Order: sequence, then C-alpha cells, then structure tokens
Amino acid sequence: MKVDLCTYFDKNYLSKFLACRESIIEYEKNATFYCLCLDDFSYTYLKKIQKKDIQIISLKEIEEKYLALKYAKKNREIVEYYFTLSPFLPLYILENFNVDIINYIDSDLFFFDTPKNIINLLENNSIIIIEHGIKTQRFGKFNVGWLTFKNDETSKICLKDWGNNCINWCYDYVEEEKYADQKYLDSWPKKFKKIKVLSPSYNVAP
Repeated sequence: MKVDLCTYFDKNYLSKFLACRESIIEYEKNATFYCLCLDDFSYTYLKKIQKKDIQIISLKEIEEKYLALKYAKKNREIVEYYFTLSPFLPLYILENFNVDIINYIDSDLFFFDTPKNIINLLENNSIIIIEHGIKTQRFGKFNVGWLTFKNDETSKICLKDWGNNCINWCYDYVEEEKYADQKYLDSWPKKFKKIKVLSPSYNVAP
C-alpha cells in the first residue's frame, strides 16, 4: 500500500516538517508528501532540495481552485486563515491527484512507526478521526492533527461541507459550538456514514 500524506506550513514550521518526514521515511519507504507551501521561502527551499517523495503545491494553486478562500483571507488573522485551509488541501489532492487515500497530518507530528498502522484501521470506512482525549471538550472532541480520507463521495461531501463551514467562520476563539477548523468535527459521526473514530493513543499531543 502506498502512503499519501498532505500537510501545510510556512518557514516557521518548515524544519518541523522536515523532521516529520524523516521520522516517517525511517519506517516507510513508499510515502509521498503533498506539501502546501504557505510562503515563498518554503516553496523555494523544497524546490531546491528536490526530493522525489515531495510534491510541492503553492498557495496560489489552492486559492485559484477555491476562490472563496480569497474572500476569507480578508476577514481573519493569518493563523486563522491557515486553519481555514485545512479542508481544502485534502480535497484538492483527492480532486487533482491519483490517490486512493489521503492522510492529512499536522506538519509538526513525529512518527515512531509506519503510518500504515493507522491507515489500515480505516478498513471499509471512508474517514478516520482521532479523539482529543482531554477532559474539556471546549475546543472540540477530535483533533485535526491526523485525518484520513478515502477517495470516495463520502469524503468529498464531508470536505466540501467542512470547507464551507471554515469559509463562513474560522477564528481562534470559542463561539457557541465553533472553534477554528476543529470543533466542526464534533458533528461528523452523526452527519456522515463510514466514520472510524480512534482513541487518543494514536495521536498524542501536549
């Protein structure tokens, strides 16, 4: 099984992505990284090092594909705009590349085994989400740090719905049942079929 992963970062998280990539290829040689570069520095650097397993995507490509992003960019802070991009990167991969499954990962994750151990848990489902495992659910029940999407209609409908939500509201504070890109995931198990929910032991955060 080929492992396809996507993530995004600017120059501040570039080194973290490079560490993330190294941690993965130590265990998984058949991996491709679809990288959305949020600034020219990151784009130029990845172009320069020319790694065969890295597919570079510019922010301009995403914004020209999904024009509503240009509207959203005008009414939120830069980190909030980055959050807004979360649904659009995996959707872009599913719509433009020949992949069976795309795994969105935060660029600062670090792996201690092959990602296949999680991806294989998808089985006949369409989407994997992972619980936060923290006492408060103020910021959502699930963590956006790892999301798996099969290239099927369920995933695309989910990503488009999530994208619309993030365009309309994606800010770095809690308001009613909303928080950034993350709290929208709370409704997914009820809203969509074939959702696999994993325990927090699969994605440990501070």
